[in-house]
Amino acid sequence: MKRIILFVLILFTIKSAYSQTNKEVDSIWLLVNSLEGKEQINEMVMLCEALWNVDFDSALHIGELALAKSKEIDYEEGYVFALGDIAGTYFKKGNYAQSLNYYNQSLIYFEKNNRADKQAIIYSNIGNVYFTIGNSELALENYLKTMTIYEELNDTAGIAQSYNNIAFLYKSRDQFEEALKYYDKALELARIIDDKLSMSYILNNVGILYSNIGDKGKALETYLESLSIKVGIQDGPMSKVISLNNIGLIYLNFKDYQLA
Repeated sequence: MKRIILFVLILFTIKSAYSQTNKEVDSIWLLVNSLEGKEQINEMVMLCEALWNVDFDSALHIGELALAKSKEIDYEEGYVFALGDIAGTYFKKGNYAQSLNYYNQSLIYFEKNNRADKQAIIYSNIGNVYFTIGNSELALENYLKTMTIYEELNDTAGIAQSYNNIAFLYKSRDQFEEALKYYDKALELARIIDDKLSMSYILNNVGILYSNIGDKGKALETYLESLSIKVGIQDGPMSKVISLNNIGLIYLNFKDYQLA
């Protein structure tokens, strides 16, 4: 089942990431050295991602090496994936100008090759960069571009992801009515595709929103629905702890100390 991406500052890559332990990095590096050509470049791209939480400078070095080798053998797919990983590395390092530079380079490639699905991901990533540096207008502009592409592709999970990002942005600007409108849209689509994990997280976000506007009763109702979904699915224990903590805070607000 296709998962909806729920946390706005996540997902600045195009592919699946490897484990970020030093042991895993060493294993990938050994594999990289045993390969050549396109296979080697593909593993370099994965190694770049694996190094994000280990060593930014090494991640950049590997990403740039993958970029150079892709150009050397005219491997366009490797080249553009390397661009995306370098952009993601710069983002995590806090160099947002360079992150935008590399994301825009990859966007040009996907536009030239009519890869609308990849364009949507890059627009979302660019939106994330602008959101992080506090430019909510440009962030919203890019999130809306992502949403439009996913609507044209009839990609339900992608549309829901876009709705969630837009809702989070409106919430950050204290435009709670607009935020709730987009959260409701995202939740409706998550229910349609039966993505229970996404439903639970969206409901938790909606609960926080209701709490912020002072509707504690609605917040409690939404938190409880979120928790009931989390109990029945595979999710980390901390997720349930957060939900229970939110519910406890509401009961404390009601002065219901026994339930809290």
